[in-house]
Amino acid sequence: MSVHRLRFEDFLLDPARRELRRAGAPVKLPPKAFDCLVYLAEHRDRAVGRDELIAAVWGRAEVADNLLDQVMMRVRRALGDTADERRIVRTMPRFGYAWVAPVEVVDAAAAPAASTSESSAPVPVAHSPHASATDASPAPVAAAVRTPPRRVGSRQRGLRLAAAALVAAVALALAFVPRARHRAAAPADVALLLPVAVRAPADQAWVRLGVMDYIADRLRAAGQPMVPSDNVVALARELPAGVPDADALARLADASAARLVLSAQAEAIGGYWRVSVASVRGREPALRVEAESQELLDAARAAADRAARALGHEPPAGDAPGAPGERALAALLRQVQGAMLDDRLDVARALLESLDAERRALPEVRFRLAQIDFRGGRLDAAQAGFEALLPGARDDPTLQARVLNALGNVALRRDDYAATERRADAAIALLESAPPSVELGRALVGRAIARSAQNRYDESVADFASARVVLESVGDRLGLARVDANLGILEARRDRYADALPLLEAAARLADFHDSGSELFACVAAAYAHLALLDPAAALPLAARLHELAESEPNPQWVRYADVTRADVLAANGRIADAHAALDAATRSAEQDADDALLGSARLAAARLALDEGRAGAALALAAAV
Repeated sequence: MSVHRLRFEDFLLDPARRELRRAGAPVKLPPKAFDCLVYLAEHRDRAVGRDELIAAVWGRAEVADNLLDQVMMRVRRALGDTADERRIVRTMPRFGYAWVAPVEVVDAAAAPAASTSESSAPVPVAHSPHASATDASPAPVAAAVRTPPRRVGSRQRGLRLAAAALVAAVALALAFVPRARHRAAAPADVALLLPVAVRAPADQAWVRLGVMDYIADRLRAAGQPMVPSDNVVALARELPAGVPDADALARLADASAARLVLSAQAEAIGGYWRVSVASVRGREPALRVEAESQELLDAARAAADRAARALGHEPPAGDAPGAPGERALAALLRQVQGAMLDDRLDVARALLESLDAERRALPEVRFRLAQIDFRGGRLDAAQAGFEALLPGARDDPTLQARVLNALGNVALRRDDYAATERRADAAIALLESAPPSVELGRALVGRAIARSAQNRYDESVADFASARVVLESVGDRLGLARVDANLGILEARRDRYADALPLLEAAARLADFHDSGSELFACVAAAYAHLALLDPAAALPLAARLHELAESEPNPQWVRYADVTRADVLAANGRIADAHAALDAATRSAEQDADDALLGSARLAAARLALDEGRAGAALALAAAV
């Protein structure tokens, strides 16, 4: 590394001392993030390729791209270089990074003497917007050196539970995208379509999400990149009806990475439907188109096609439903999709069961019914429904892959990871030579989950990383956050805590999508990673966030899991009374539900705490009970 210090803006970078300061105050960075920053600064005369940067910092070429992305995110966050126009480090699409800030070289001899109270290598720090001032207060010095949880104790059991639960959540995601052989950049013109504002009788409430999904599909088919509908539903869950205000639109755009936000309205007027599509953010002059028809989907289709042309795309031709029966079925399936996006599975089932026997025998209808069984937890019925579809799907590779992926998810819910991998392999074999597809992406994610559960980590990382690159390219930020959380938990299970933390902190985006279950597991893994790195103060904000998440979590086992983690973090920070309270709550709940696994974890944590307090007899009794 350079013996010179480098000054840029109000930062001072000292490679020899491994220090970054801003206006004289130390800025903490994980070791790999610091190394990336130094390498880019020292090679500021040219652009640095991703492969070169990986080889220089990690010393090997097989590091997943997503890890570099997350490390660079930490660098930019530390520098405050997060706006659209990068001030310090600029991304060079499909190549790497280039340093763009003016730099002044400062002679190392002028450096002030380092304080003996500071570490020469900054430790990673988690920043949580949900932490209160009380929970973020510095830990007592004595607590800061407390030994982290034992390798064979509740920490490893906890990380395994986190991995099992979170990968299941990823498997249920509605939109994953295919593997790419080359790095893909996020589309610059990705658009988000808000839920449709409906002016119609109350029985047309399905239009809000069903027609939203239809218009988005139509725009996507014309070539306009769109934020997946499941992302939109999650982001818009707490928004009021109608077009959000400017601040809310900015938050939506930031969370989804959408450059363009569209709104739509459907209005029933005297036997006709009028559907309009307009831009509400990201386009000047604003776009506005509308269409009318007696049939709602016809009006929506025409409005979507006009919007596509206004955006510079040509809609596909010749795929509209023809006969009245086909049109009615298409409309009903859109109602079903709207109900499923809204988690109204009973409504979706009732709509499908209202069809006559001939239409209920159609593969698409049977597949939806099996999906509803799966999401409702009726695994035997779901498996039977999906397996019955396989023989007839042999001439339709896409349908066959959908069925195989669905069967893989059933196997995953049953912890049959070998079966999950077999189903994923079969789906990949069907689709890998075809153009990229959503189903290929789902198969890759399913295989990554199965391989991770079987402790085949390198193979799992490769599959997750491939899926992640393309998820970013289509704007699926919810899928990205879930994959980041999985990768972070996977790295933590391999004791690679410094590599895990950037991924787990990136997974904080799950809060934007109200995916509290996945966020809970990511917080647990991040908290134990900080403890393993002997940085309990950094874990304290995560304990506060876990308390918030547990208050609204309906799964009592997950609440217990959060409480045990909180207890370990609180104890490591010297808050012994609070740690005892959290463990008492977890123990009582586990005893009530006969949850032996979590009861064992709670008692092990209590035994560690008793030992730290000098109560060896109590610790022995608790360990013996386990």
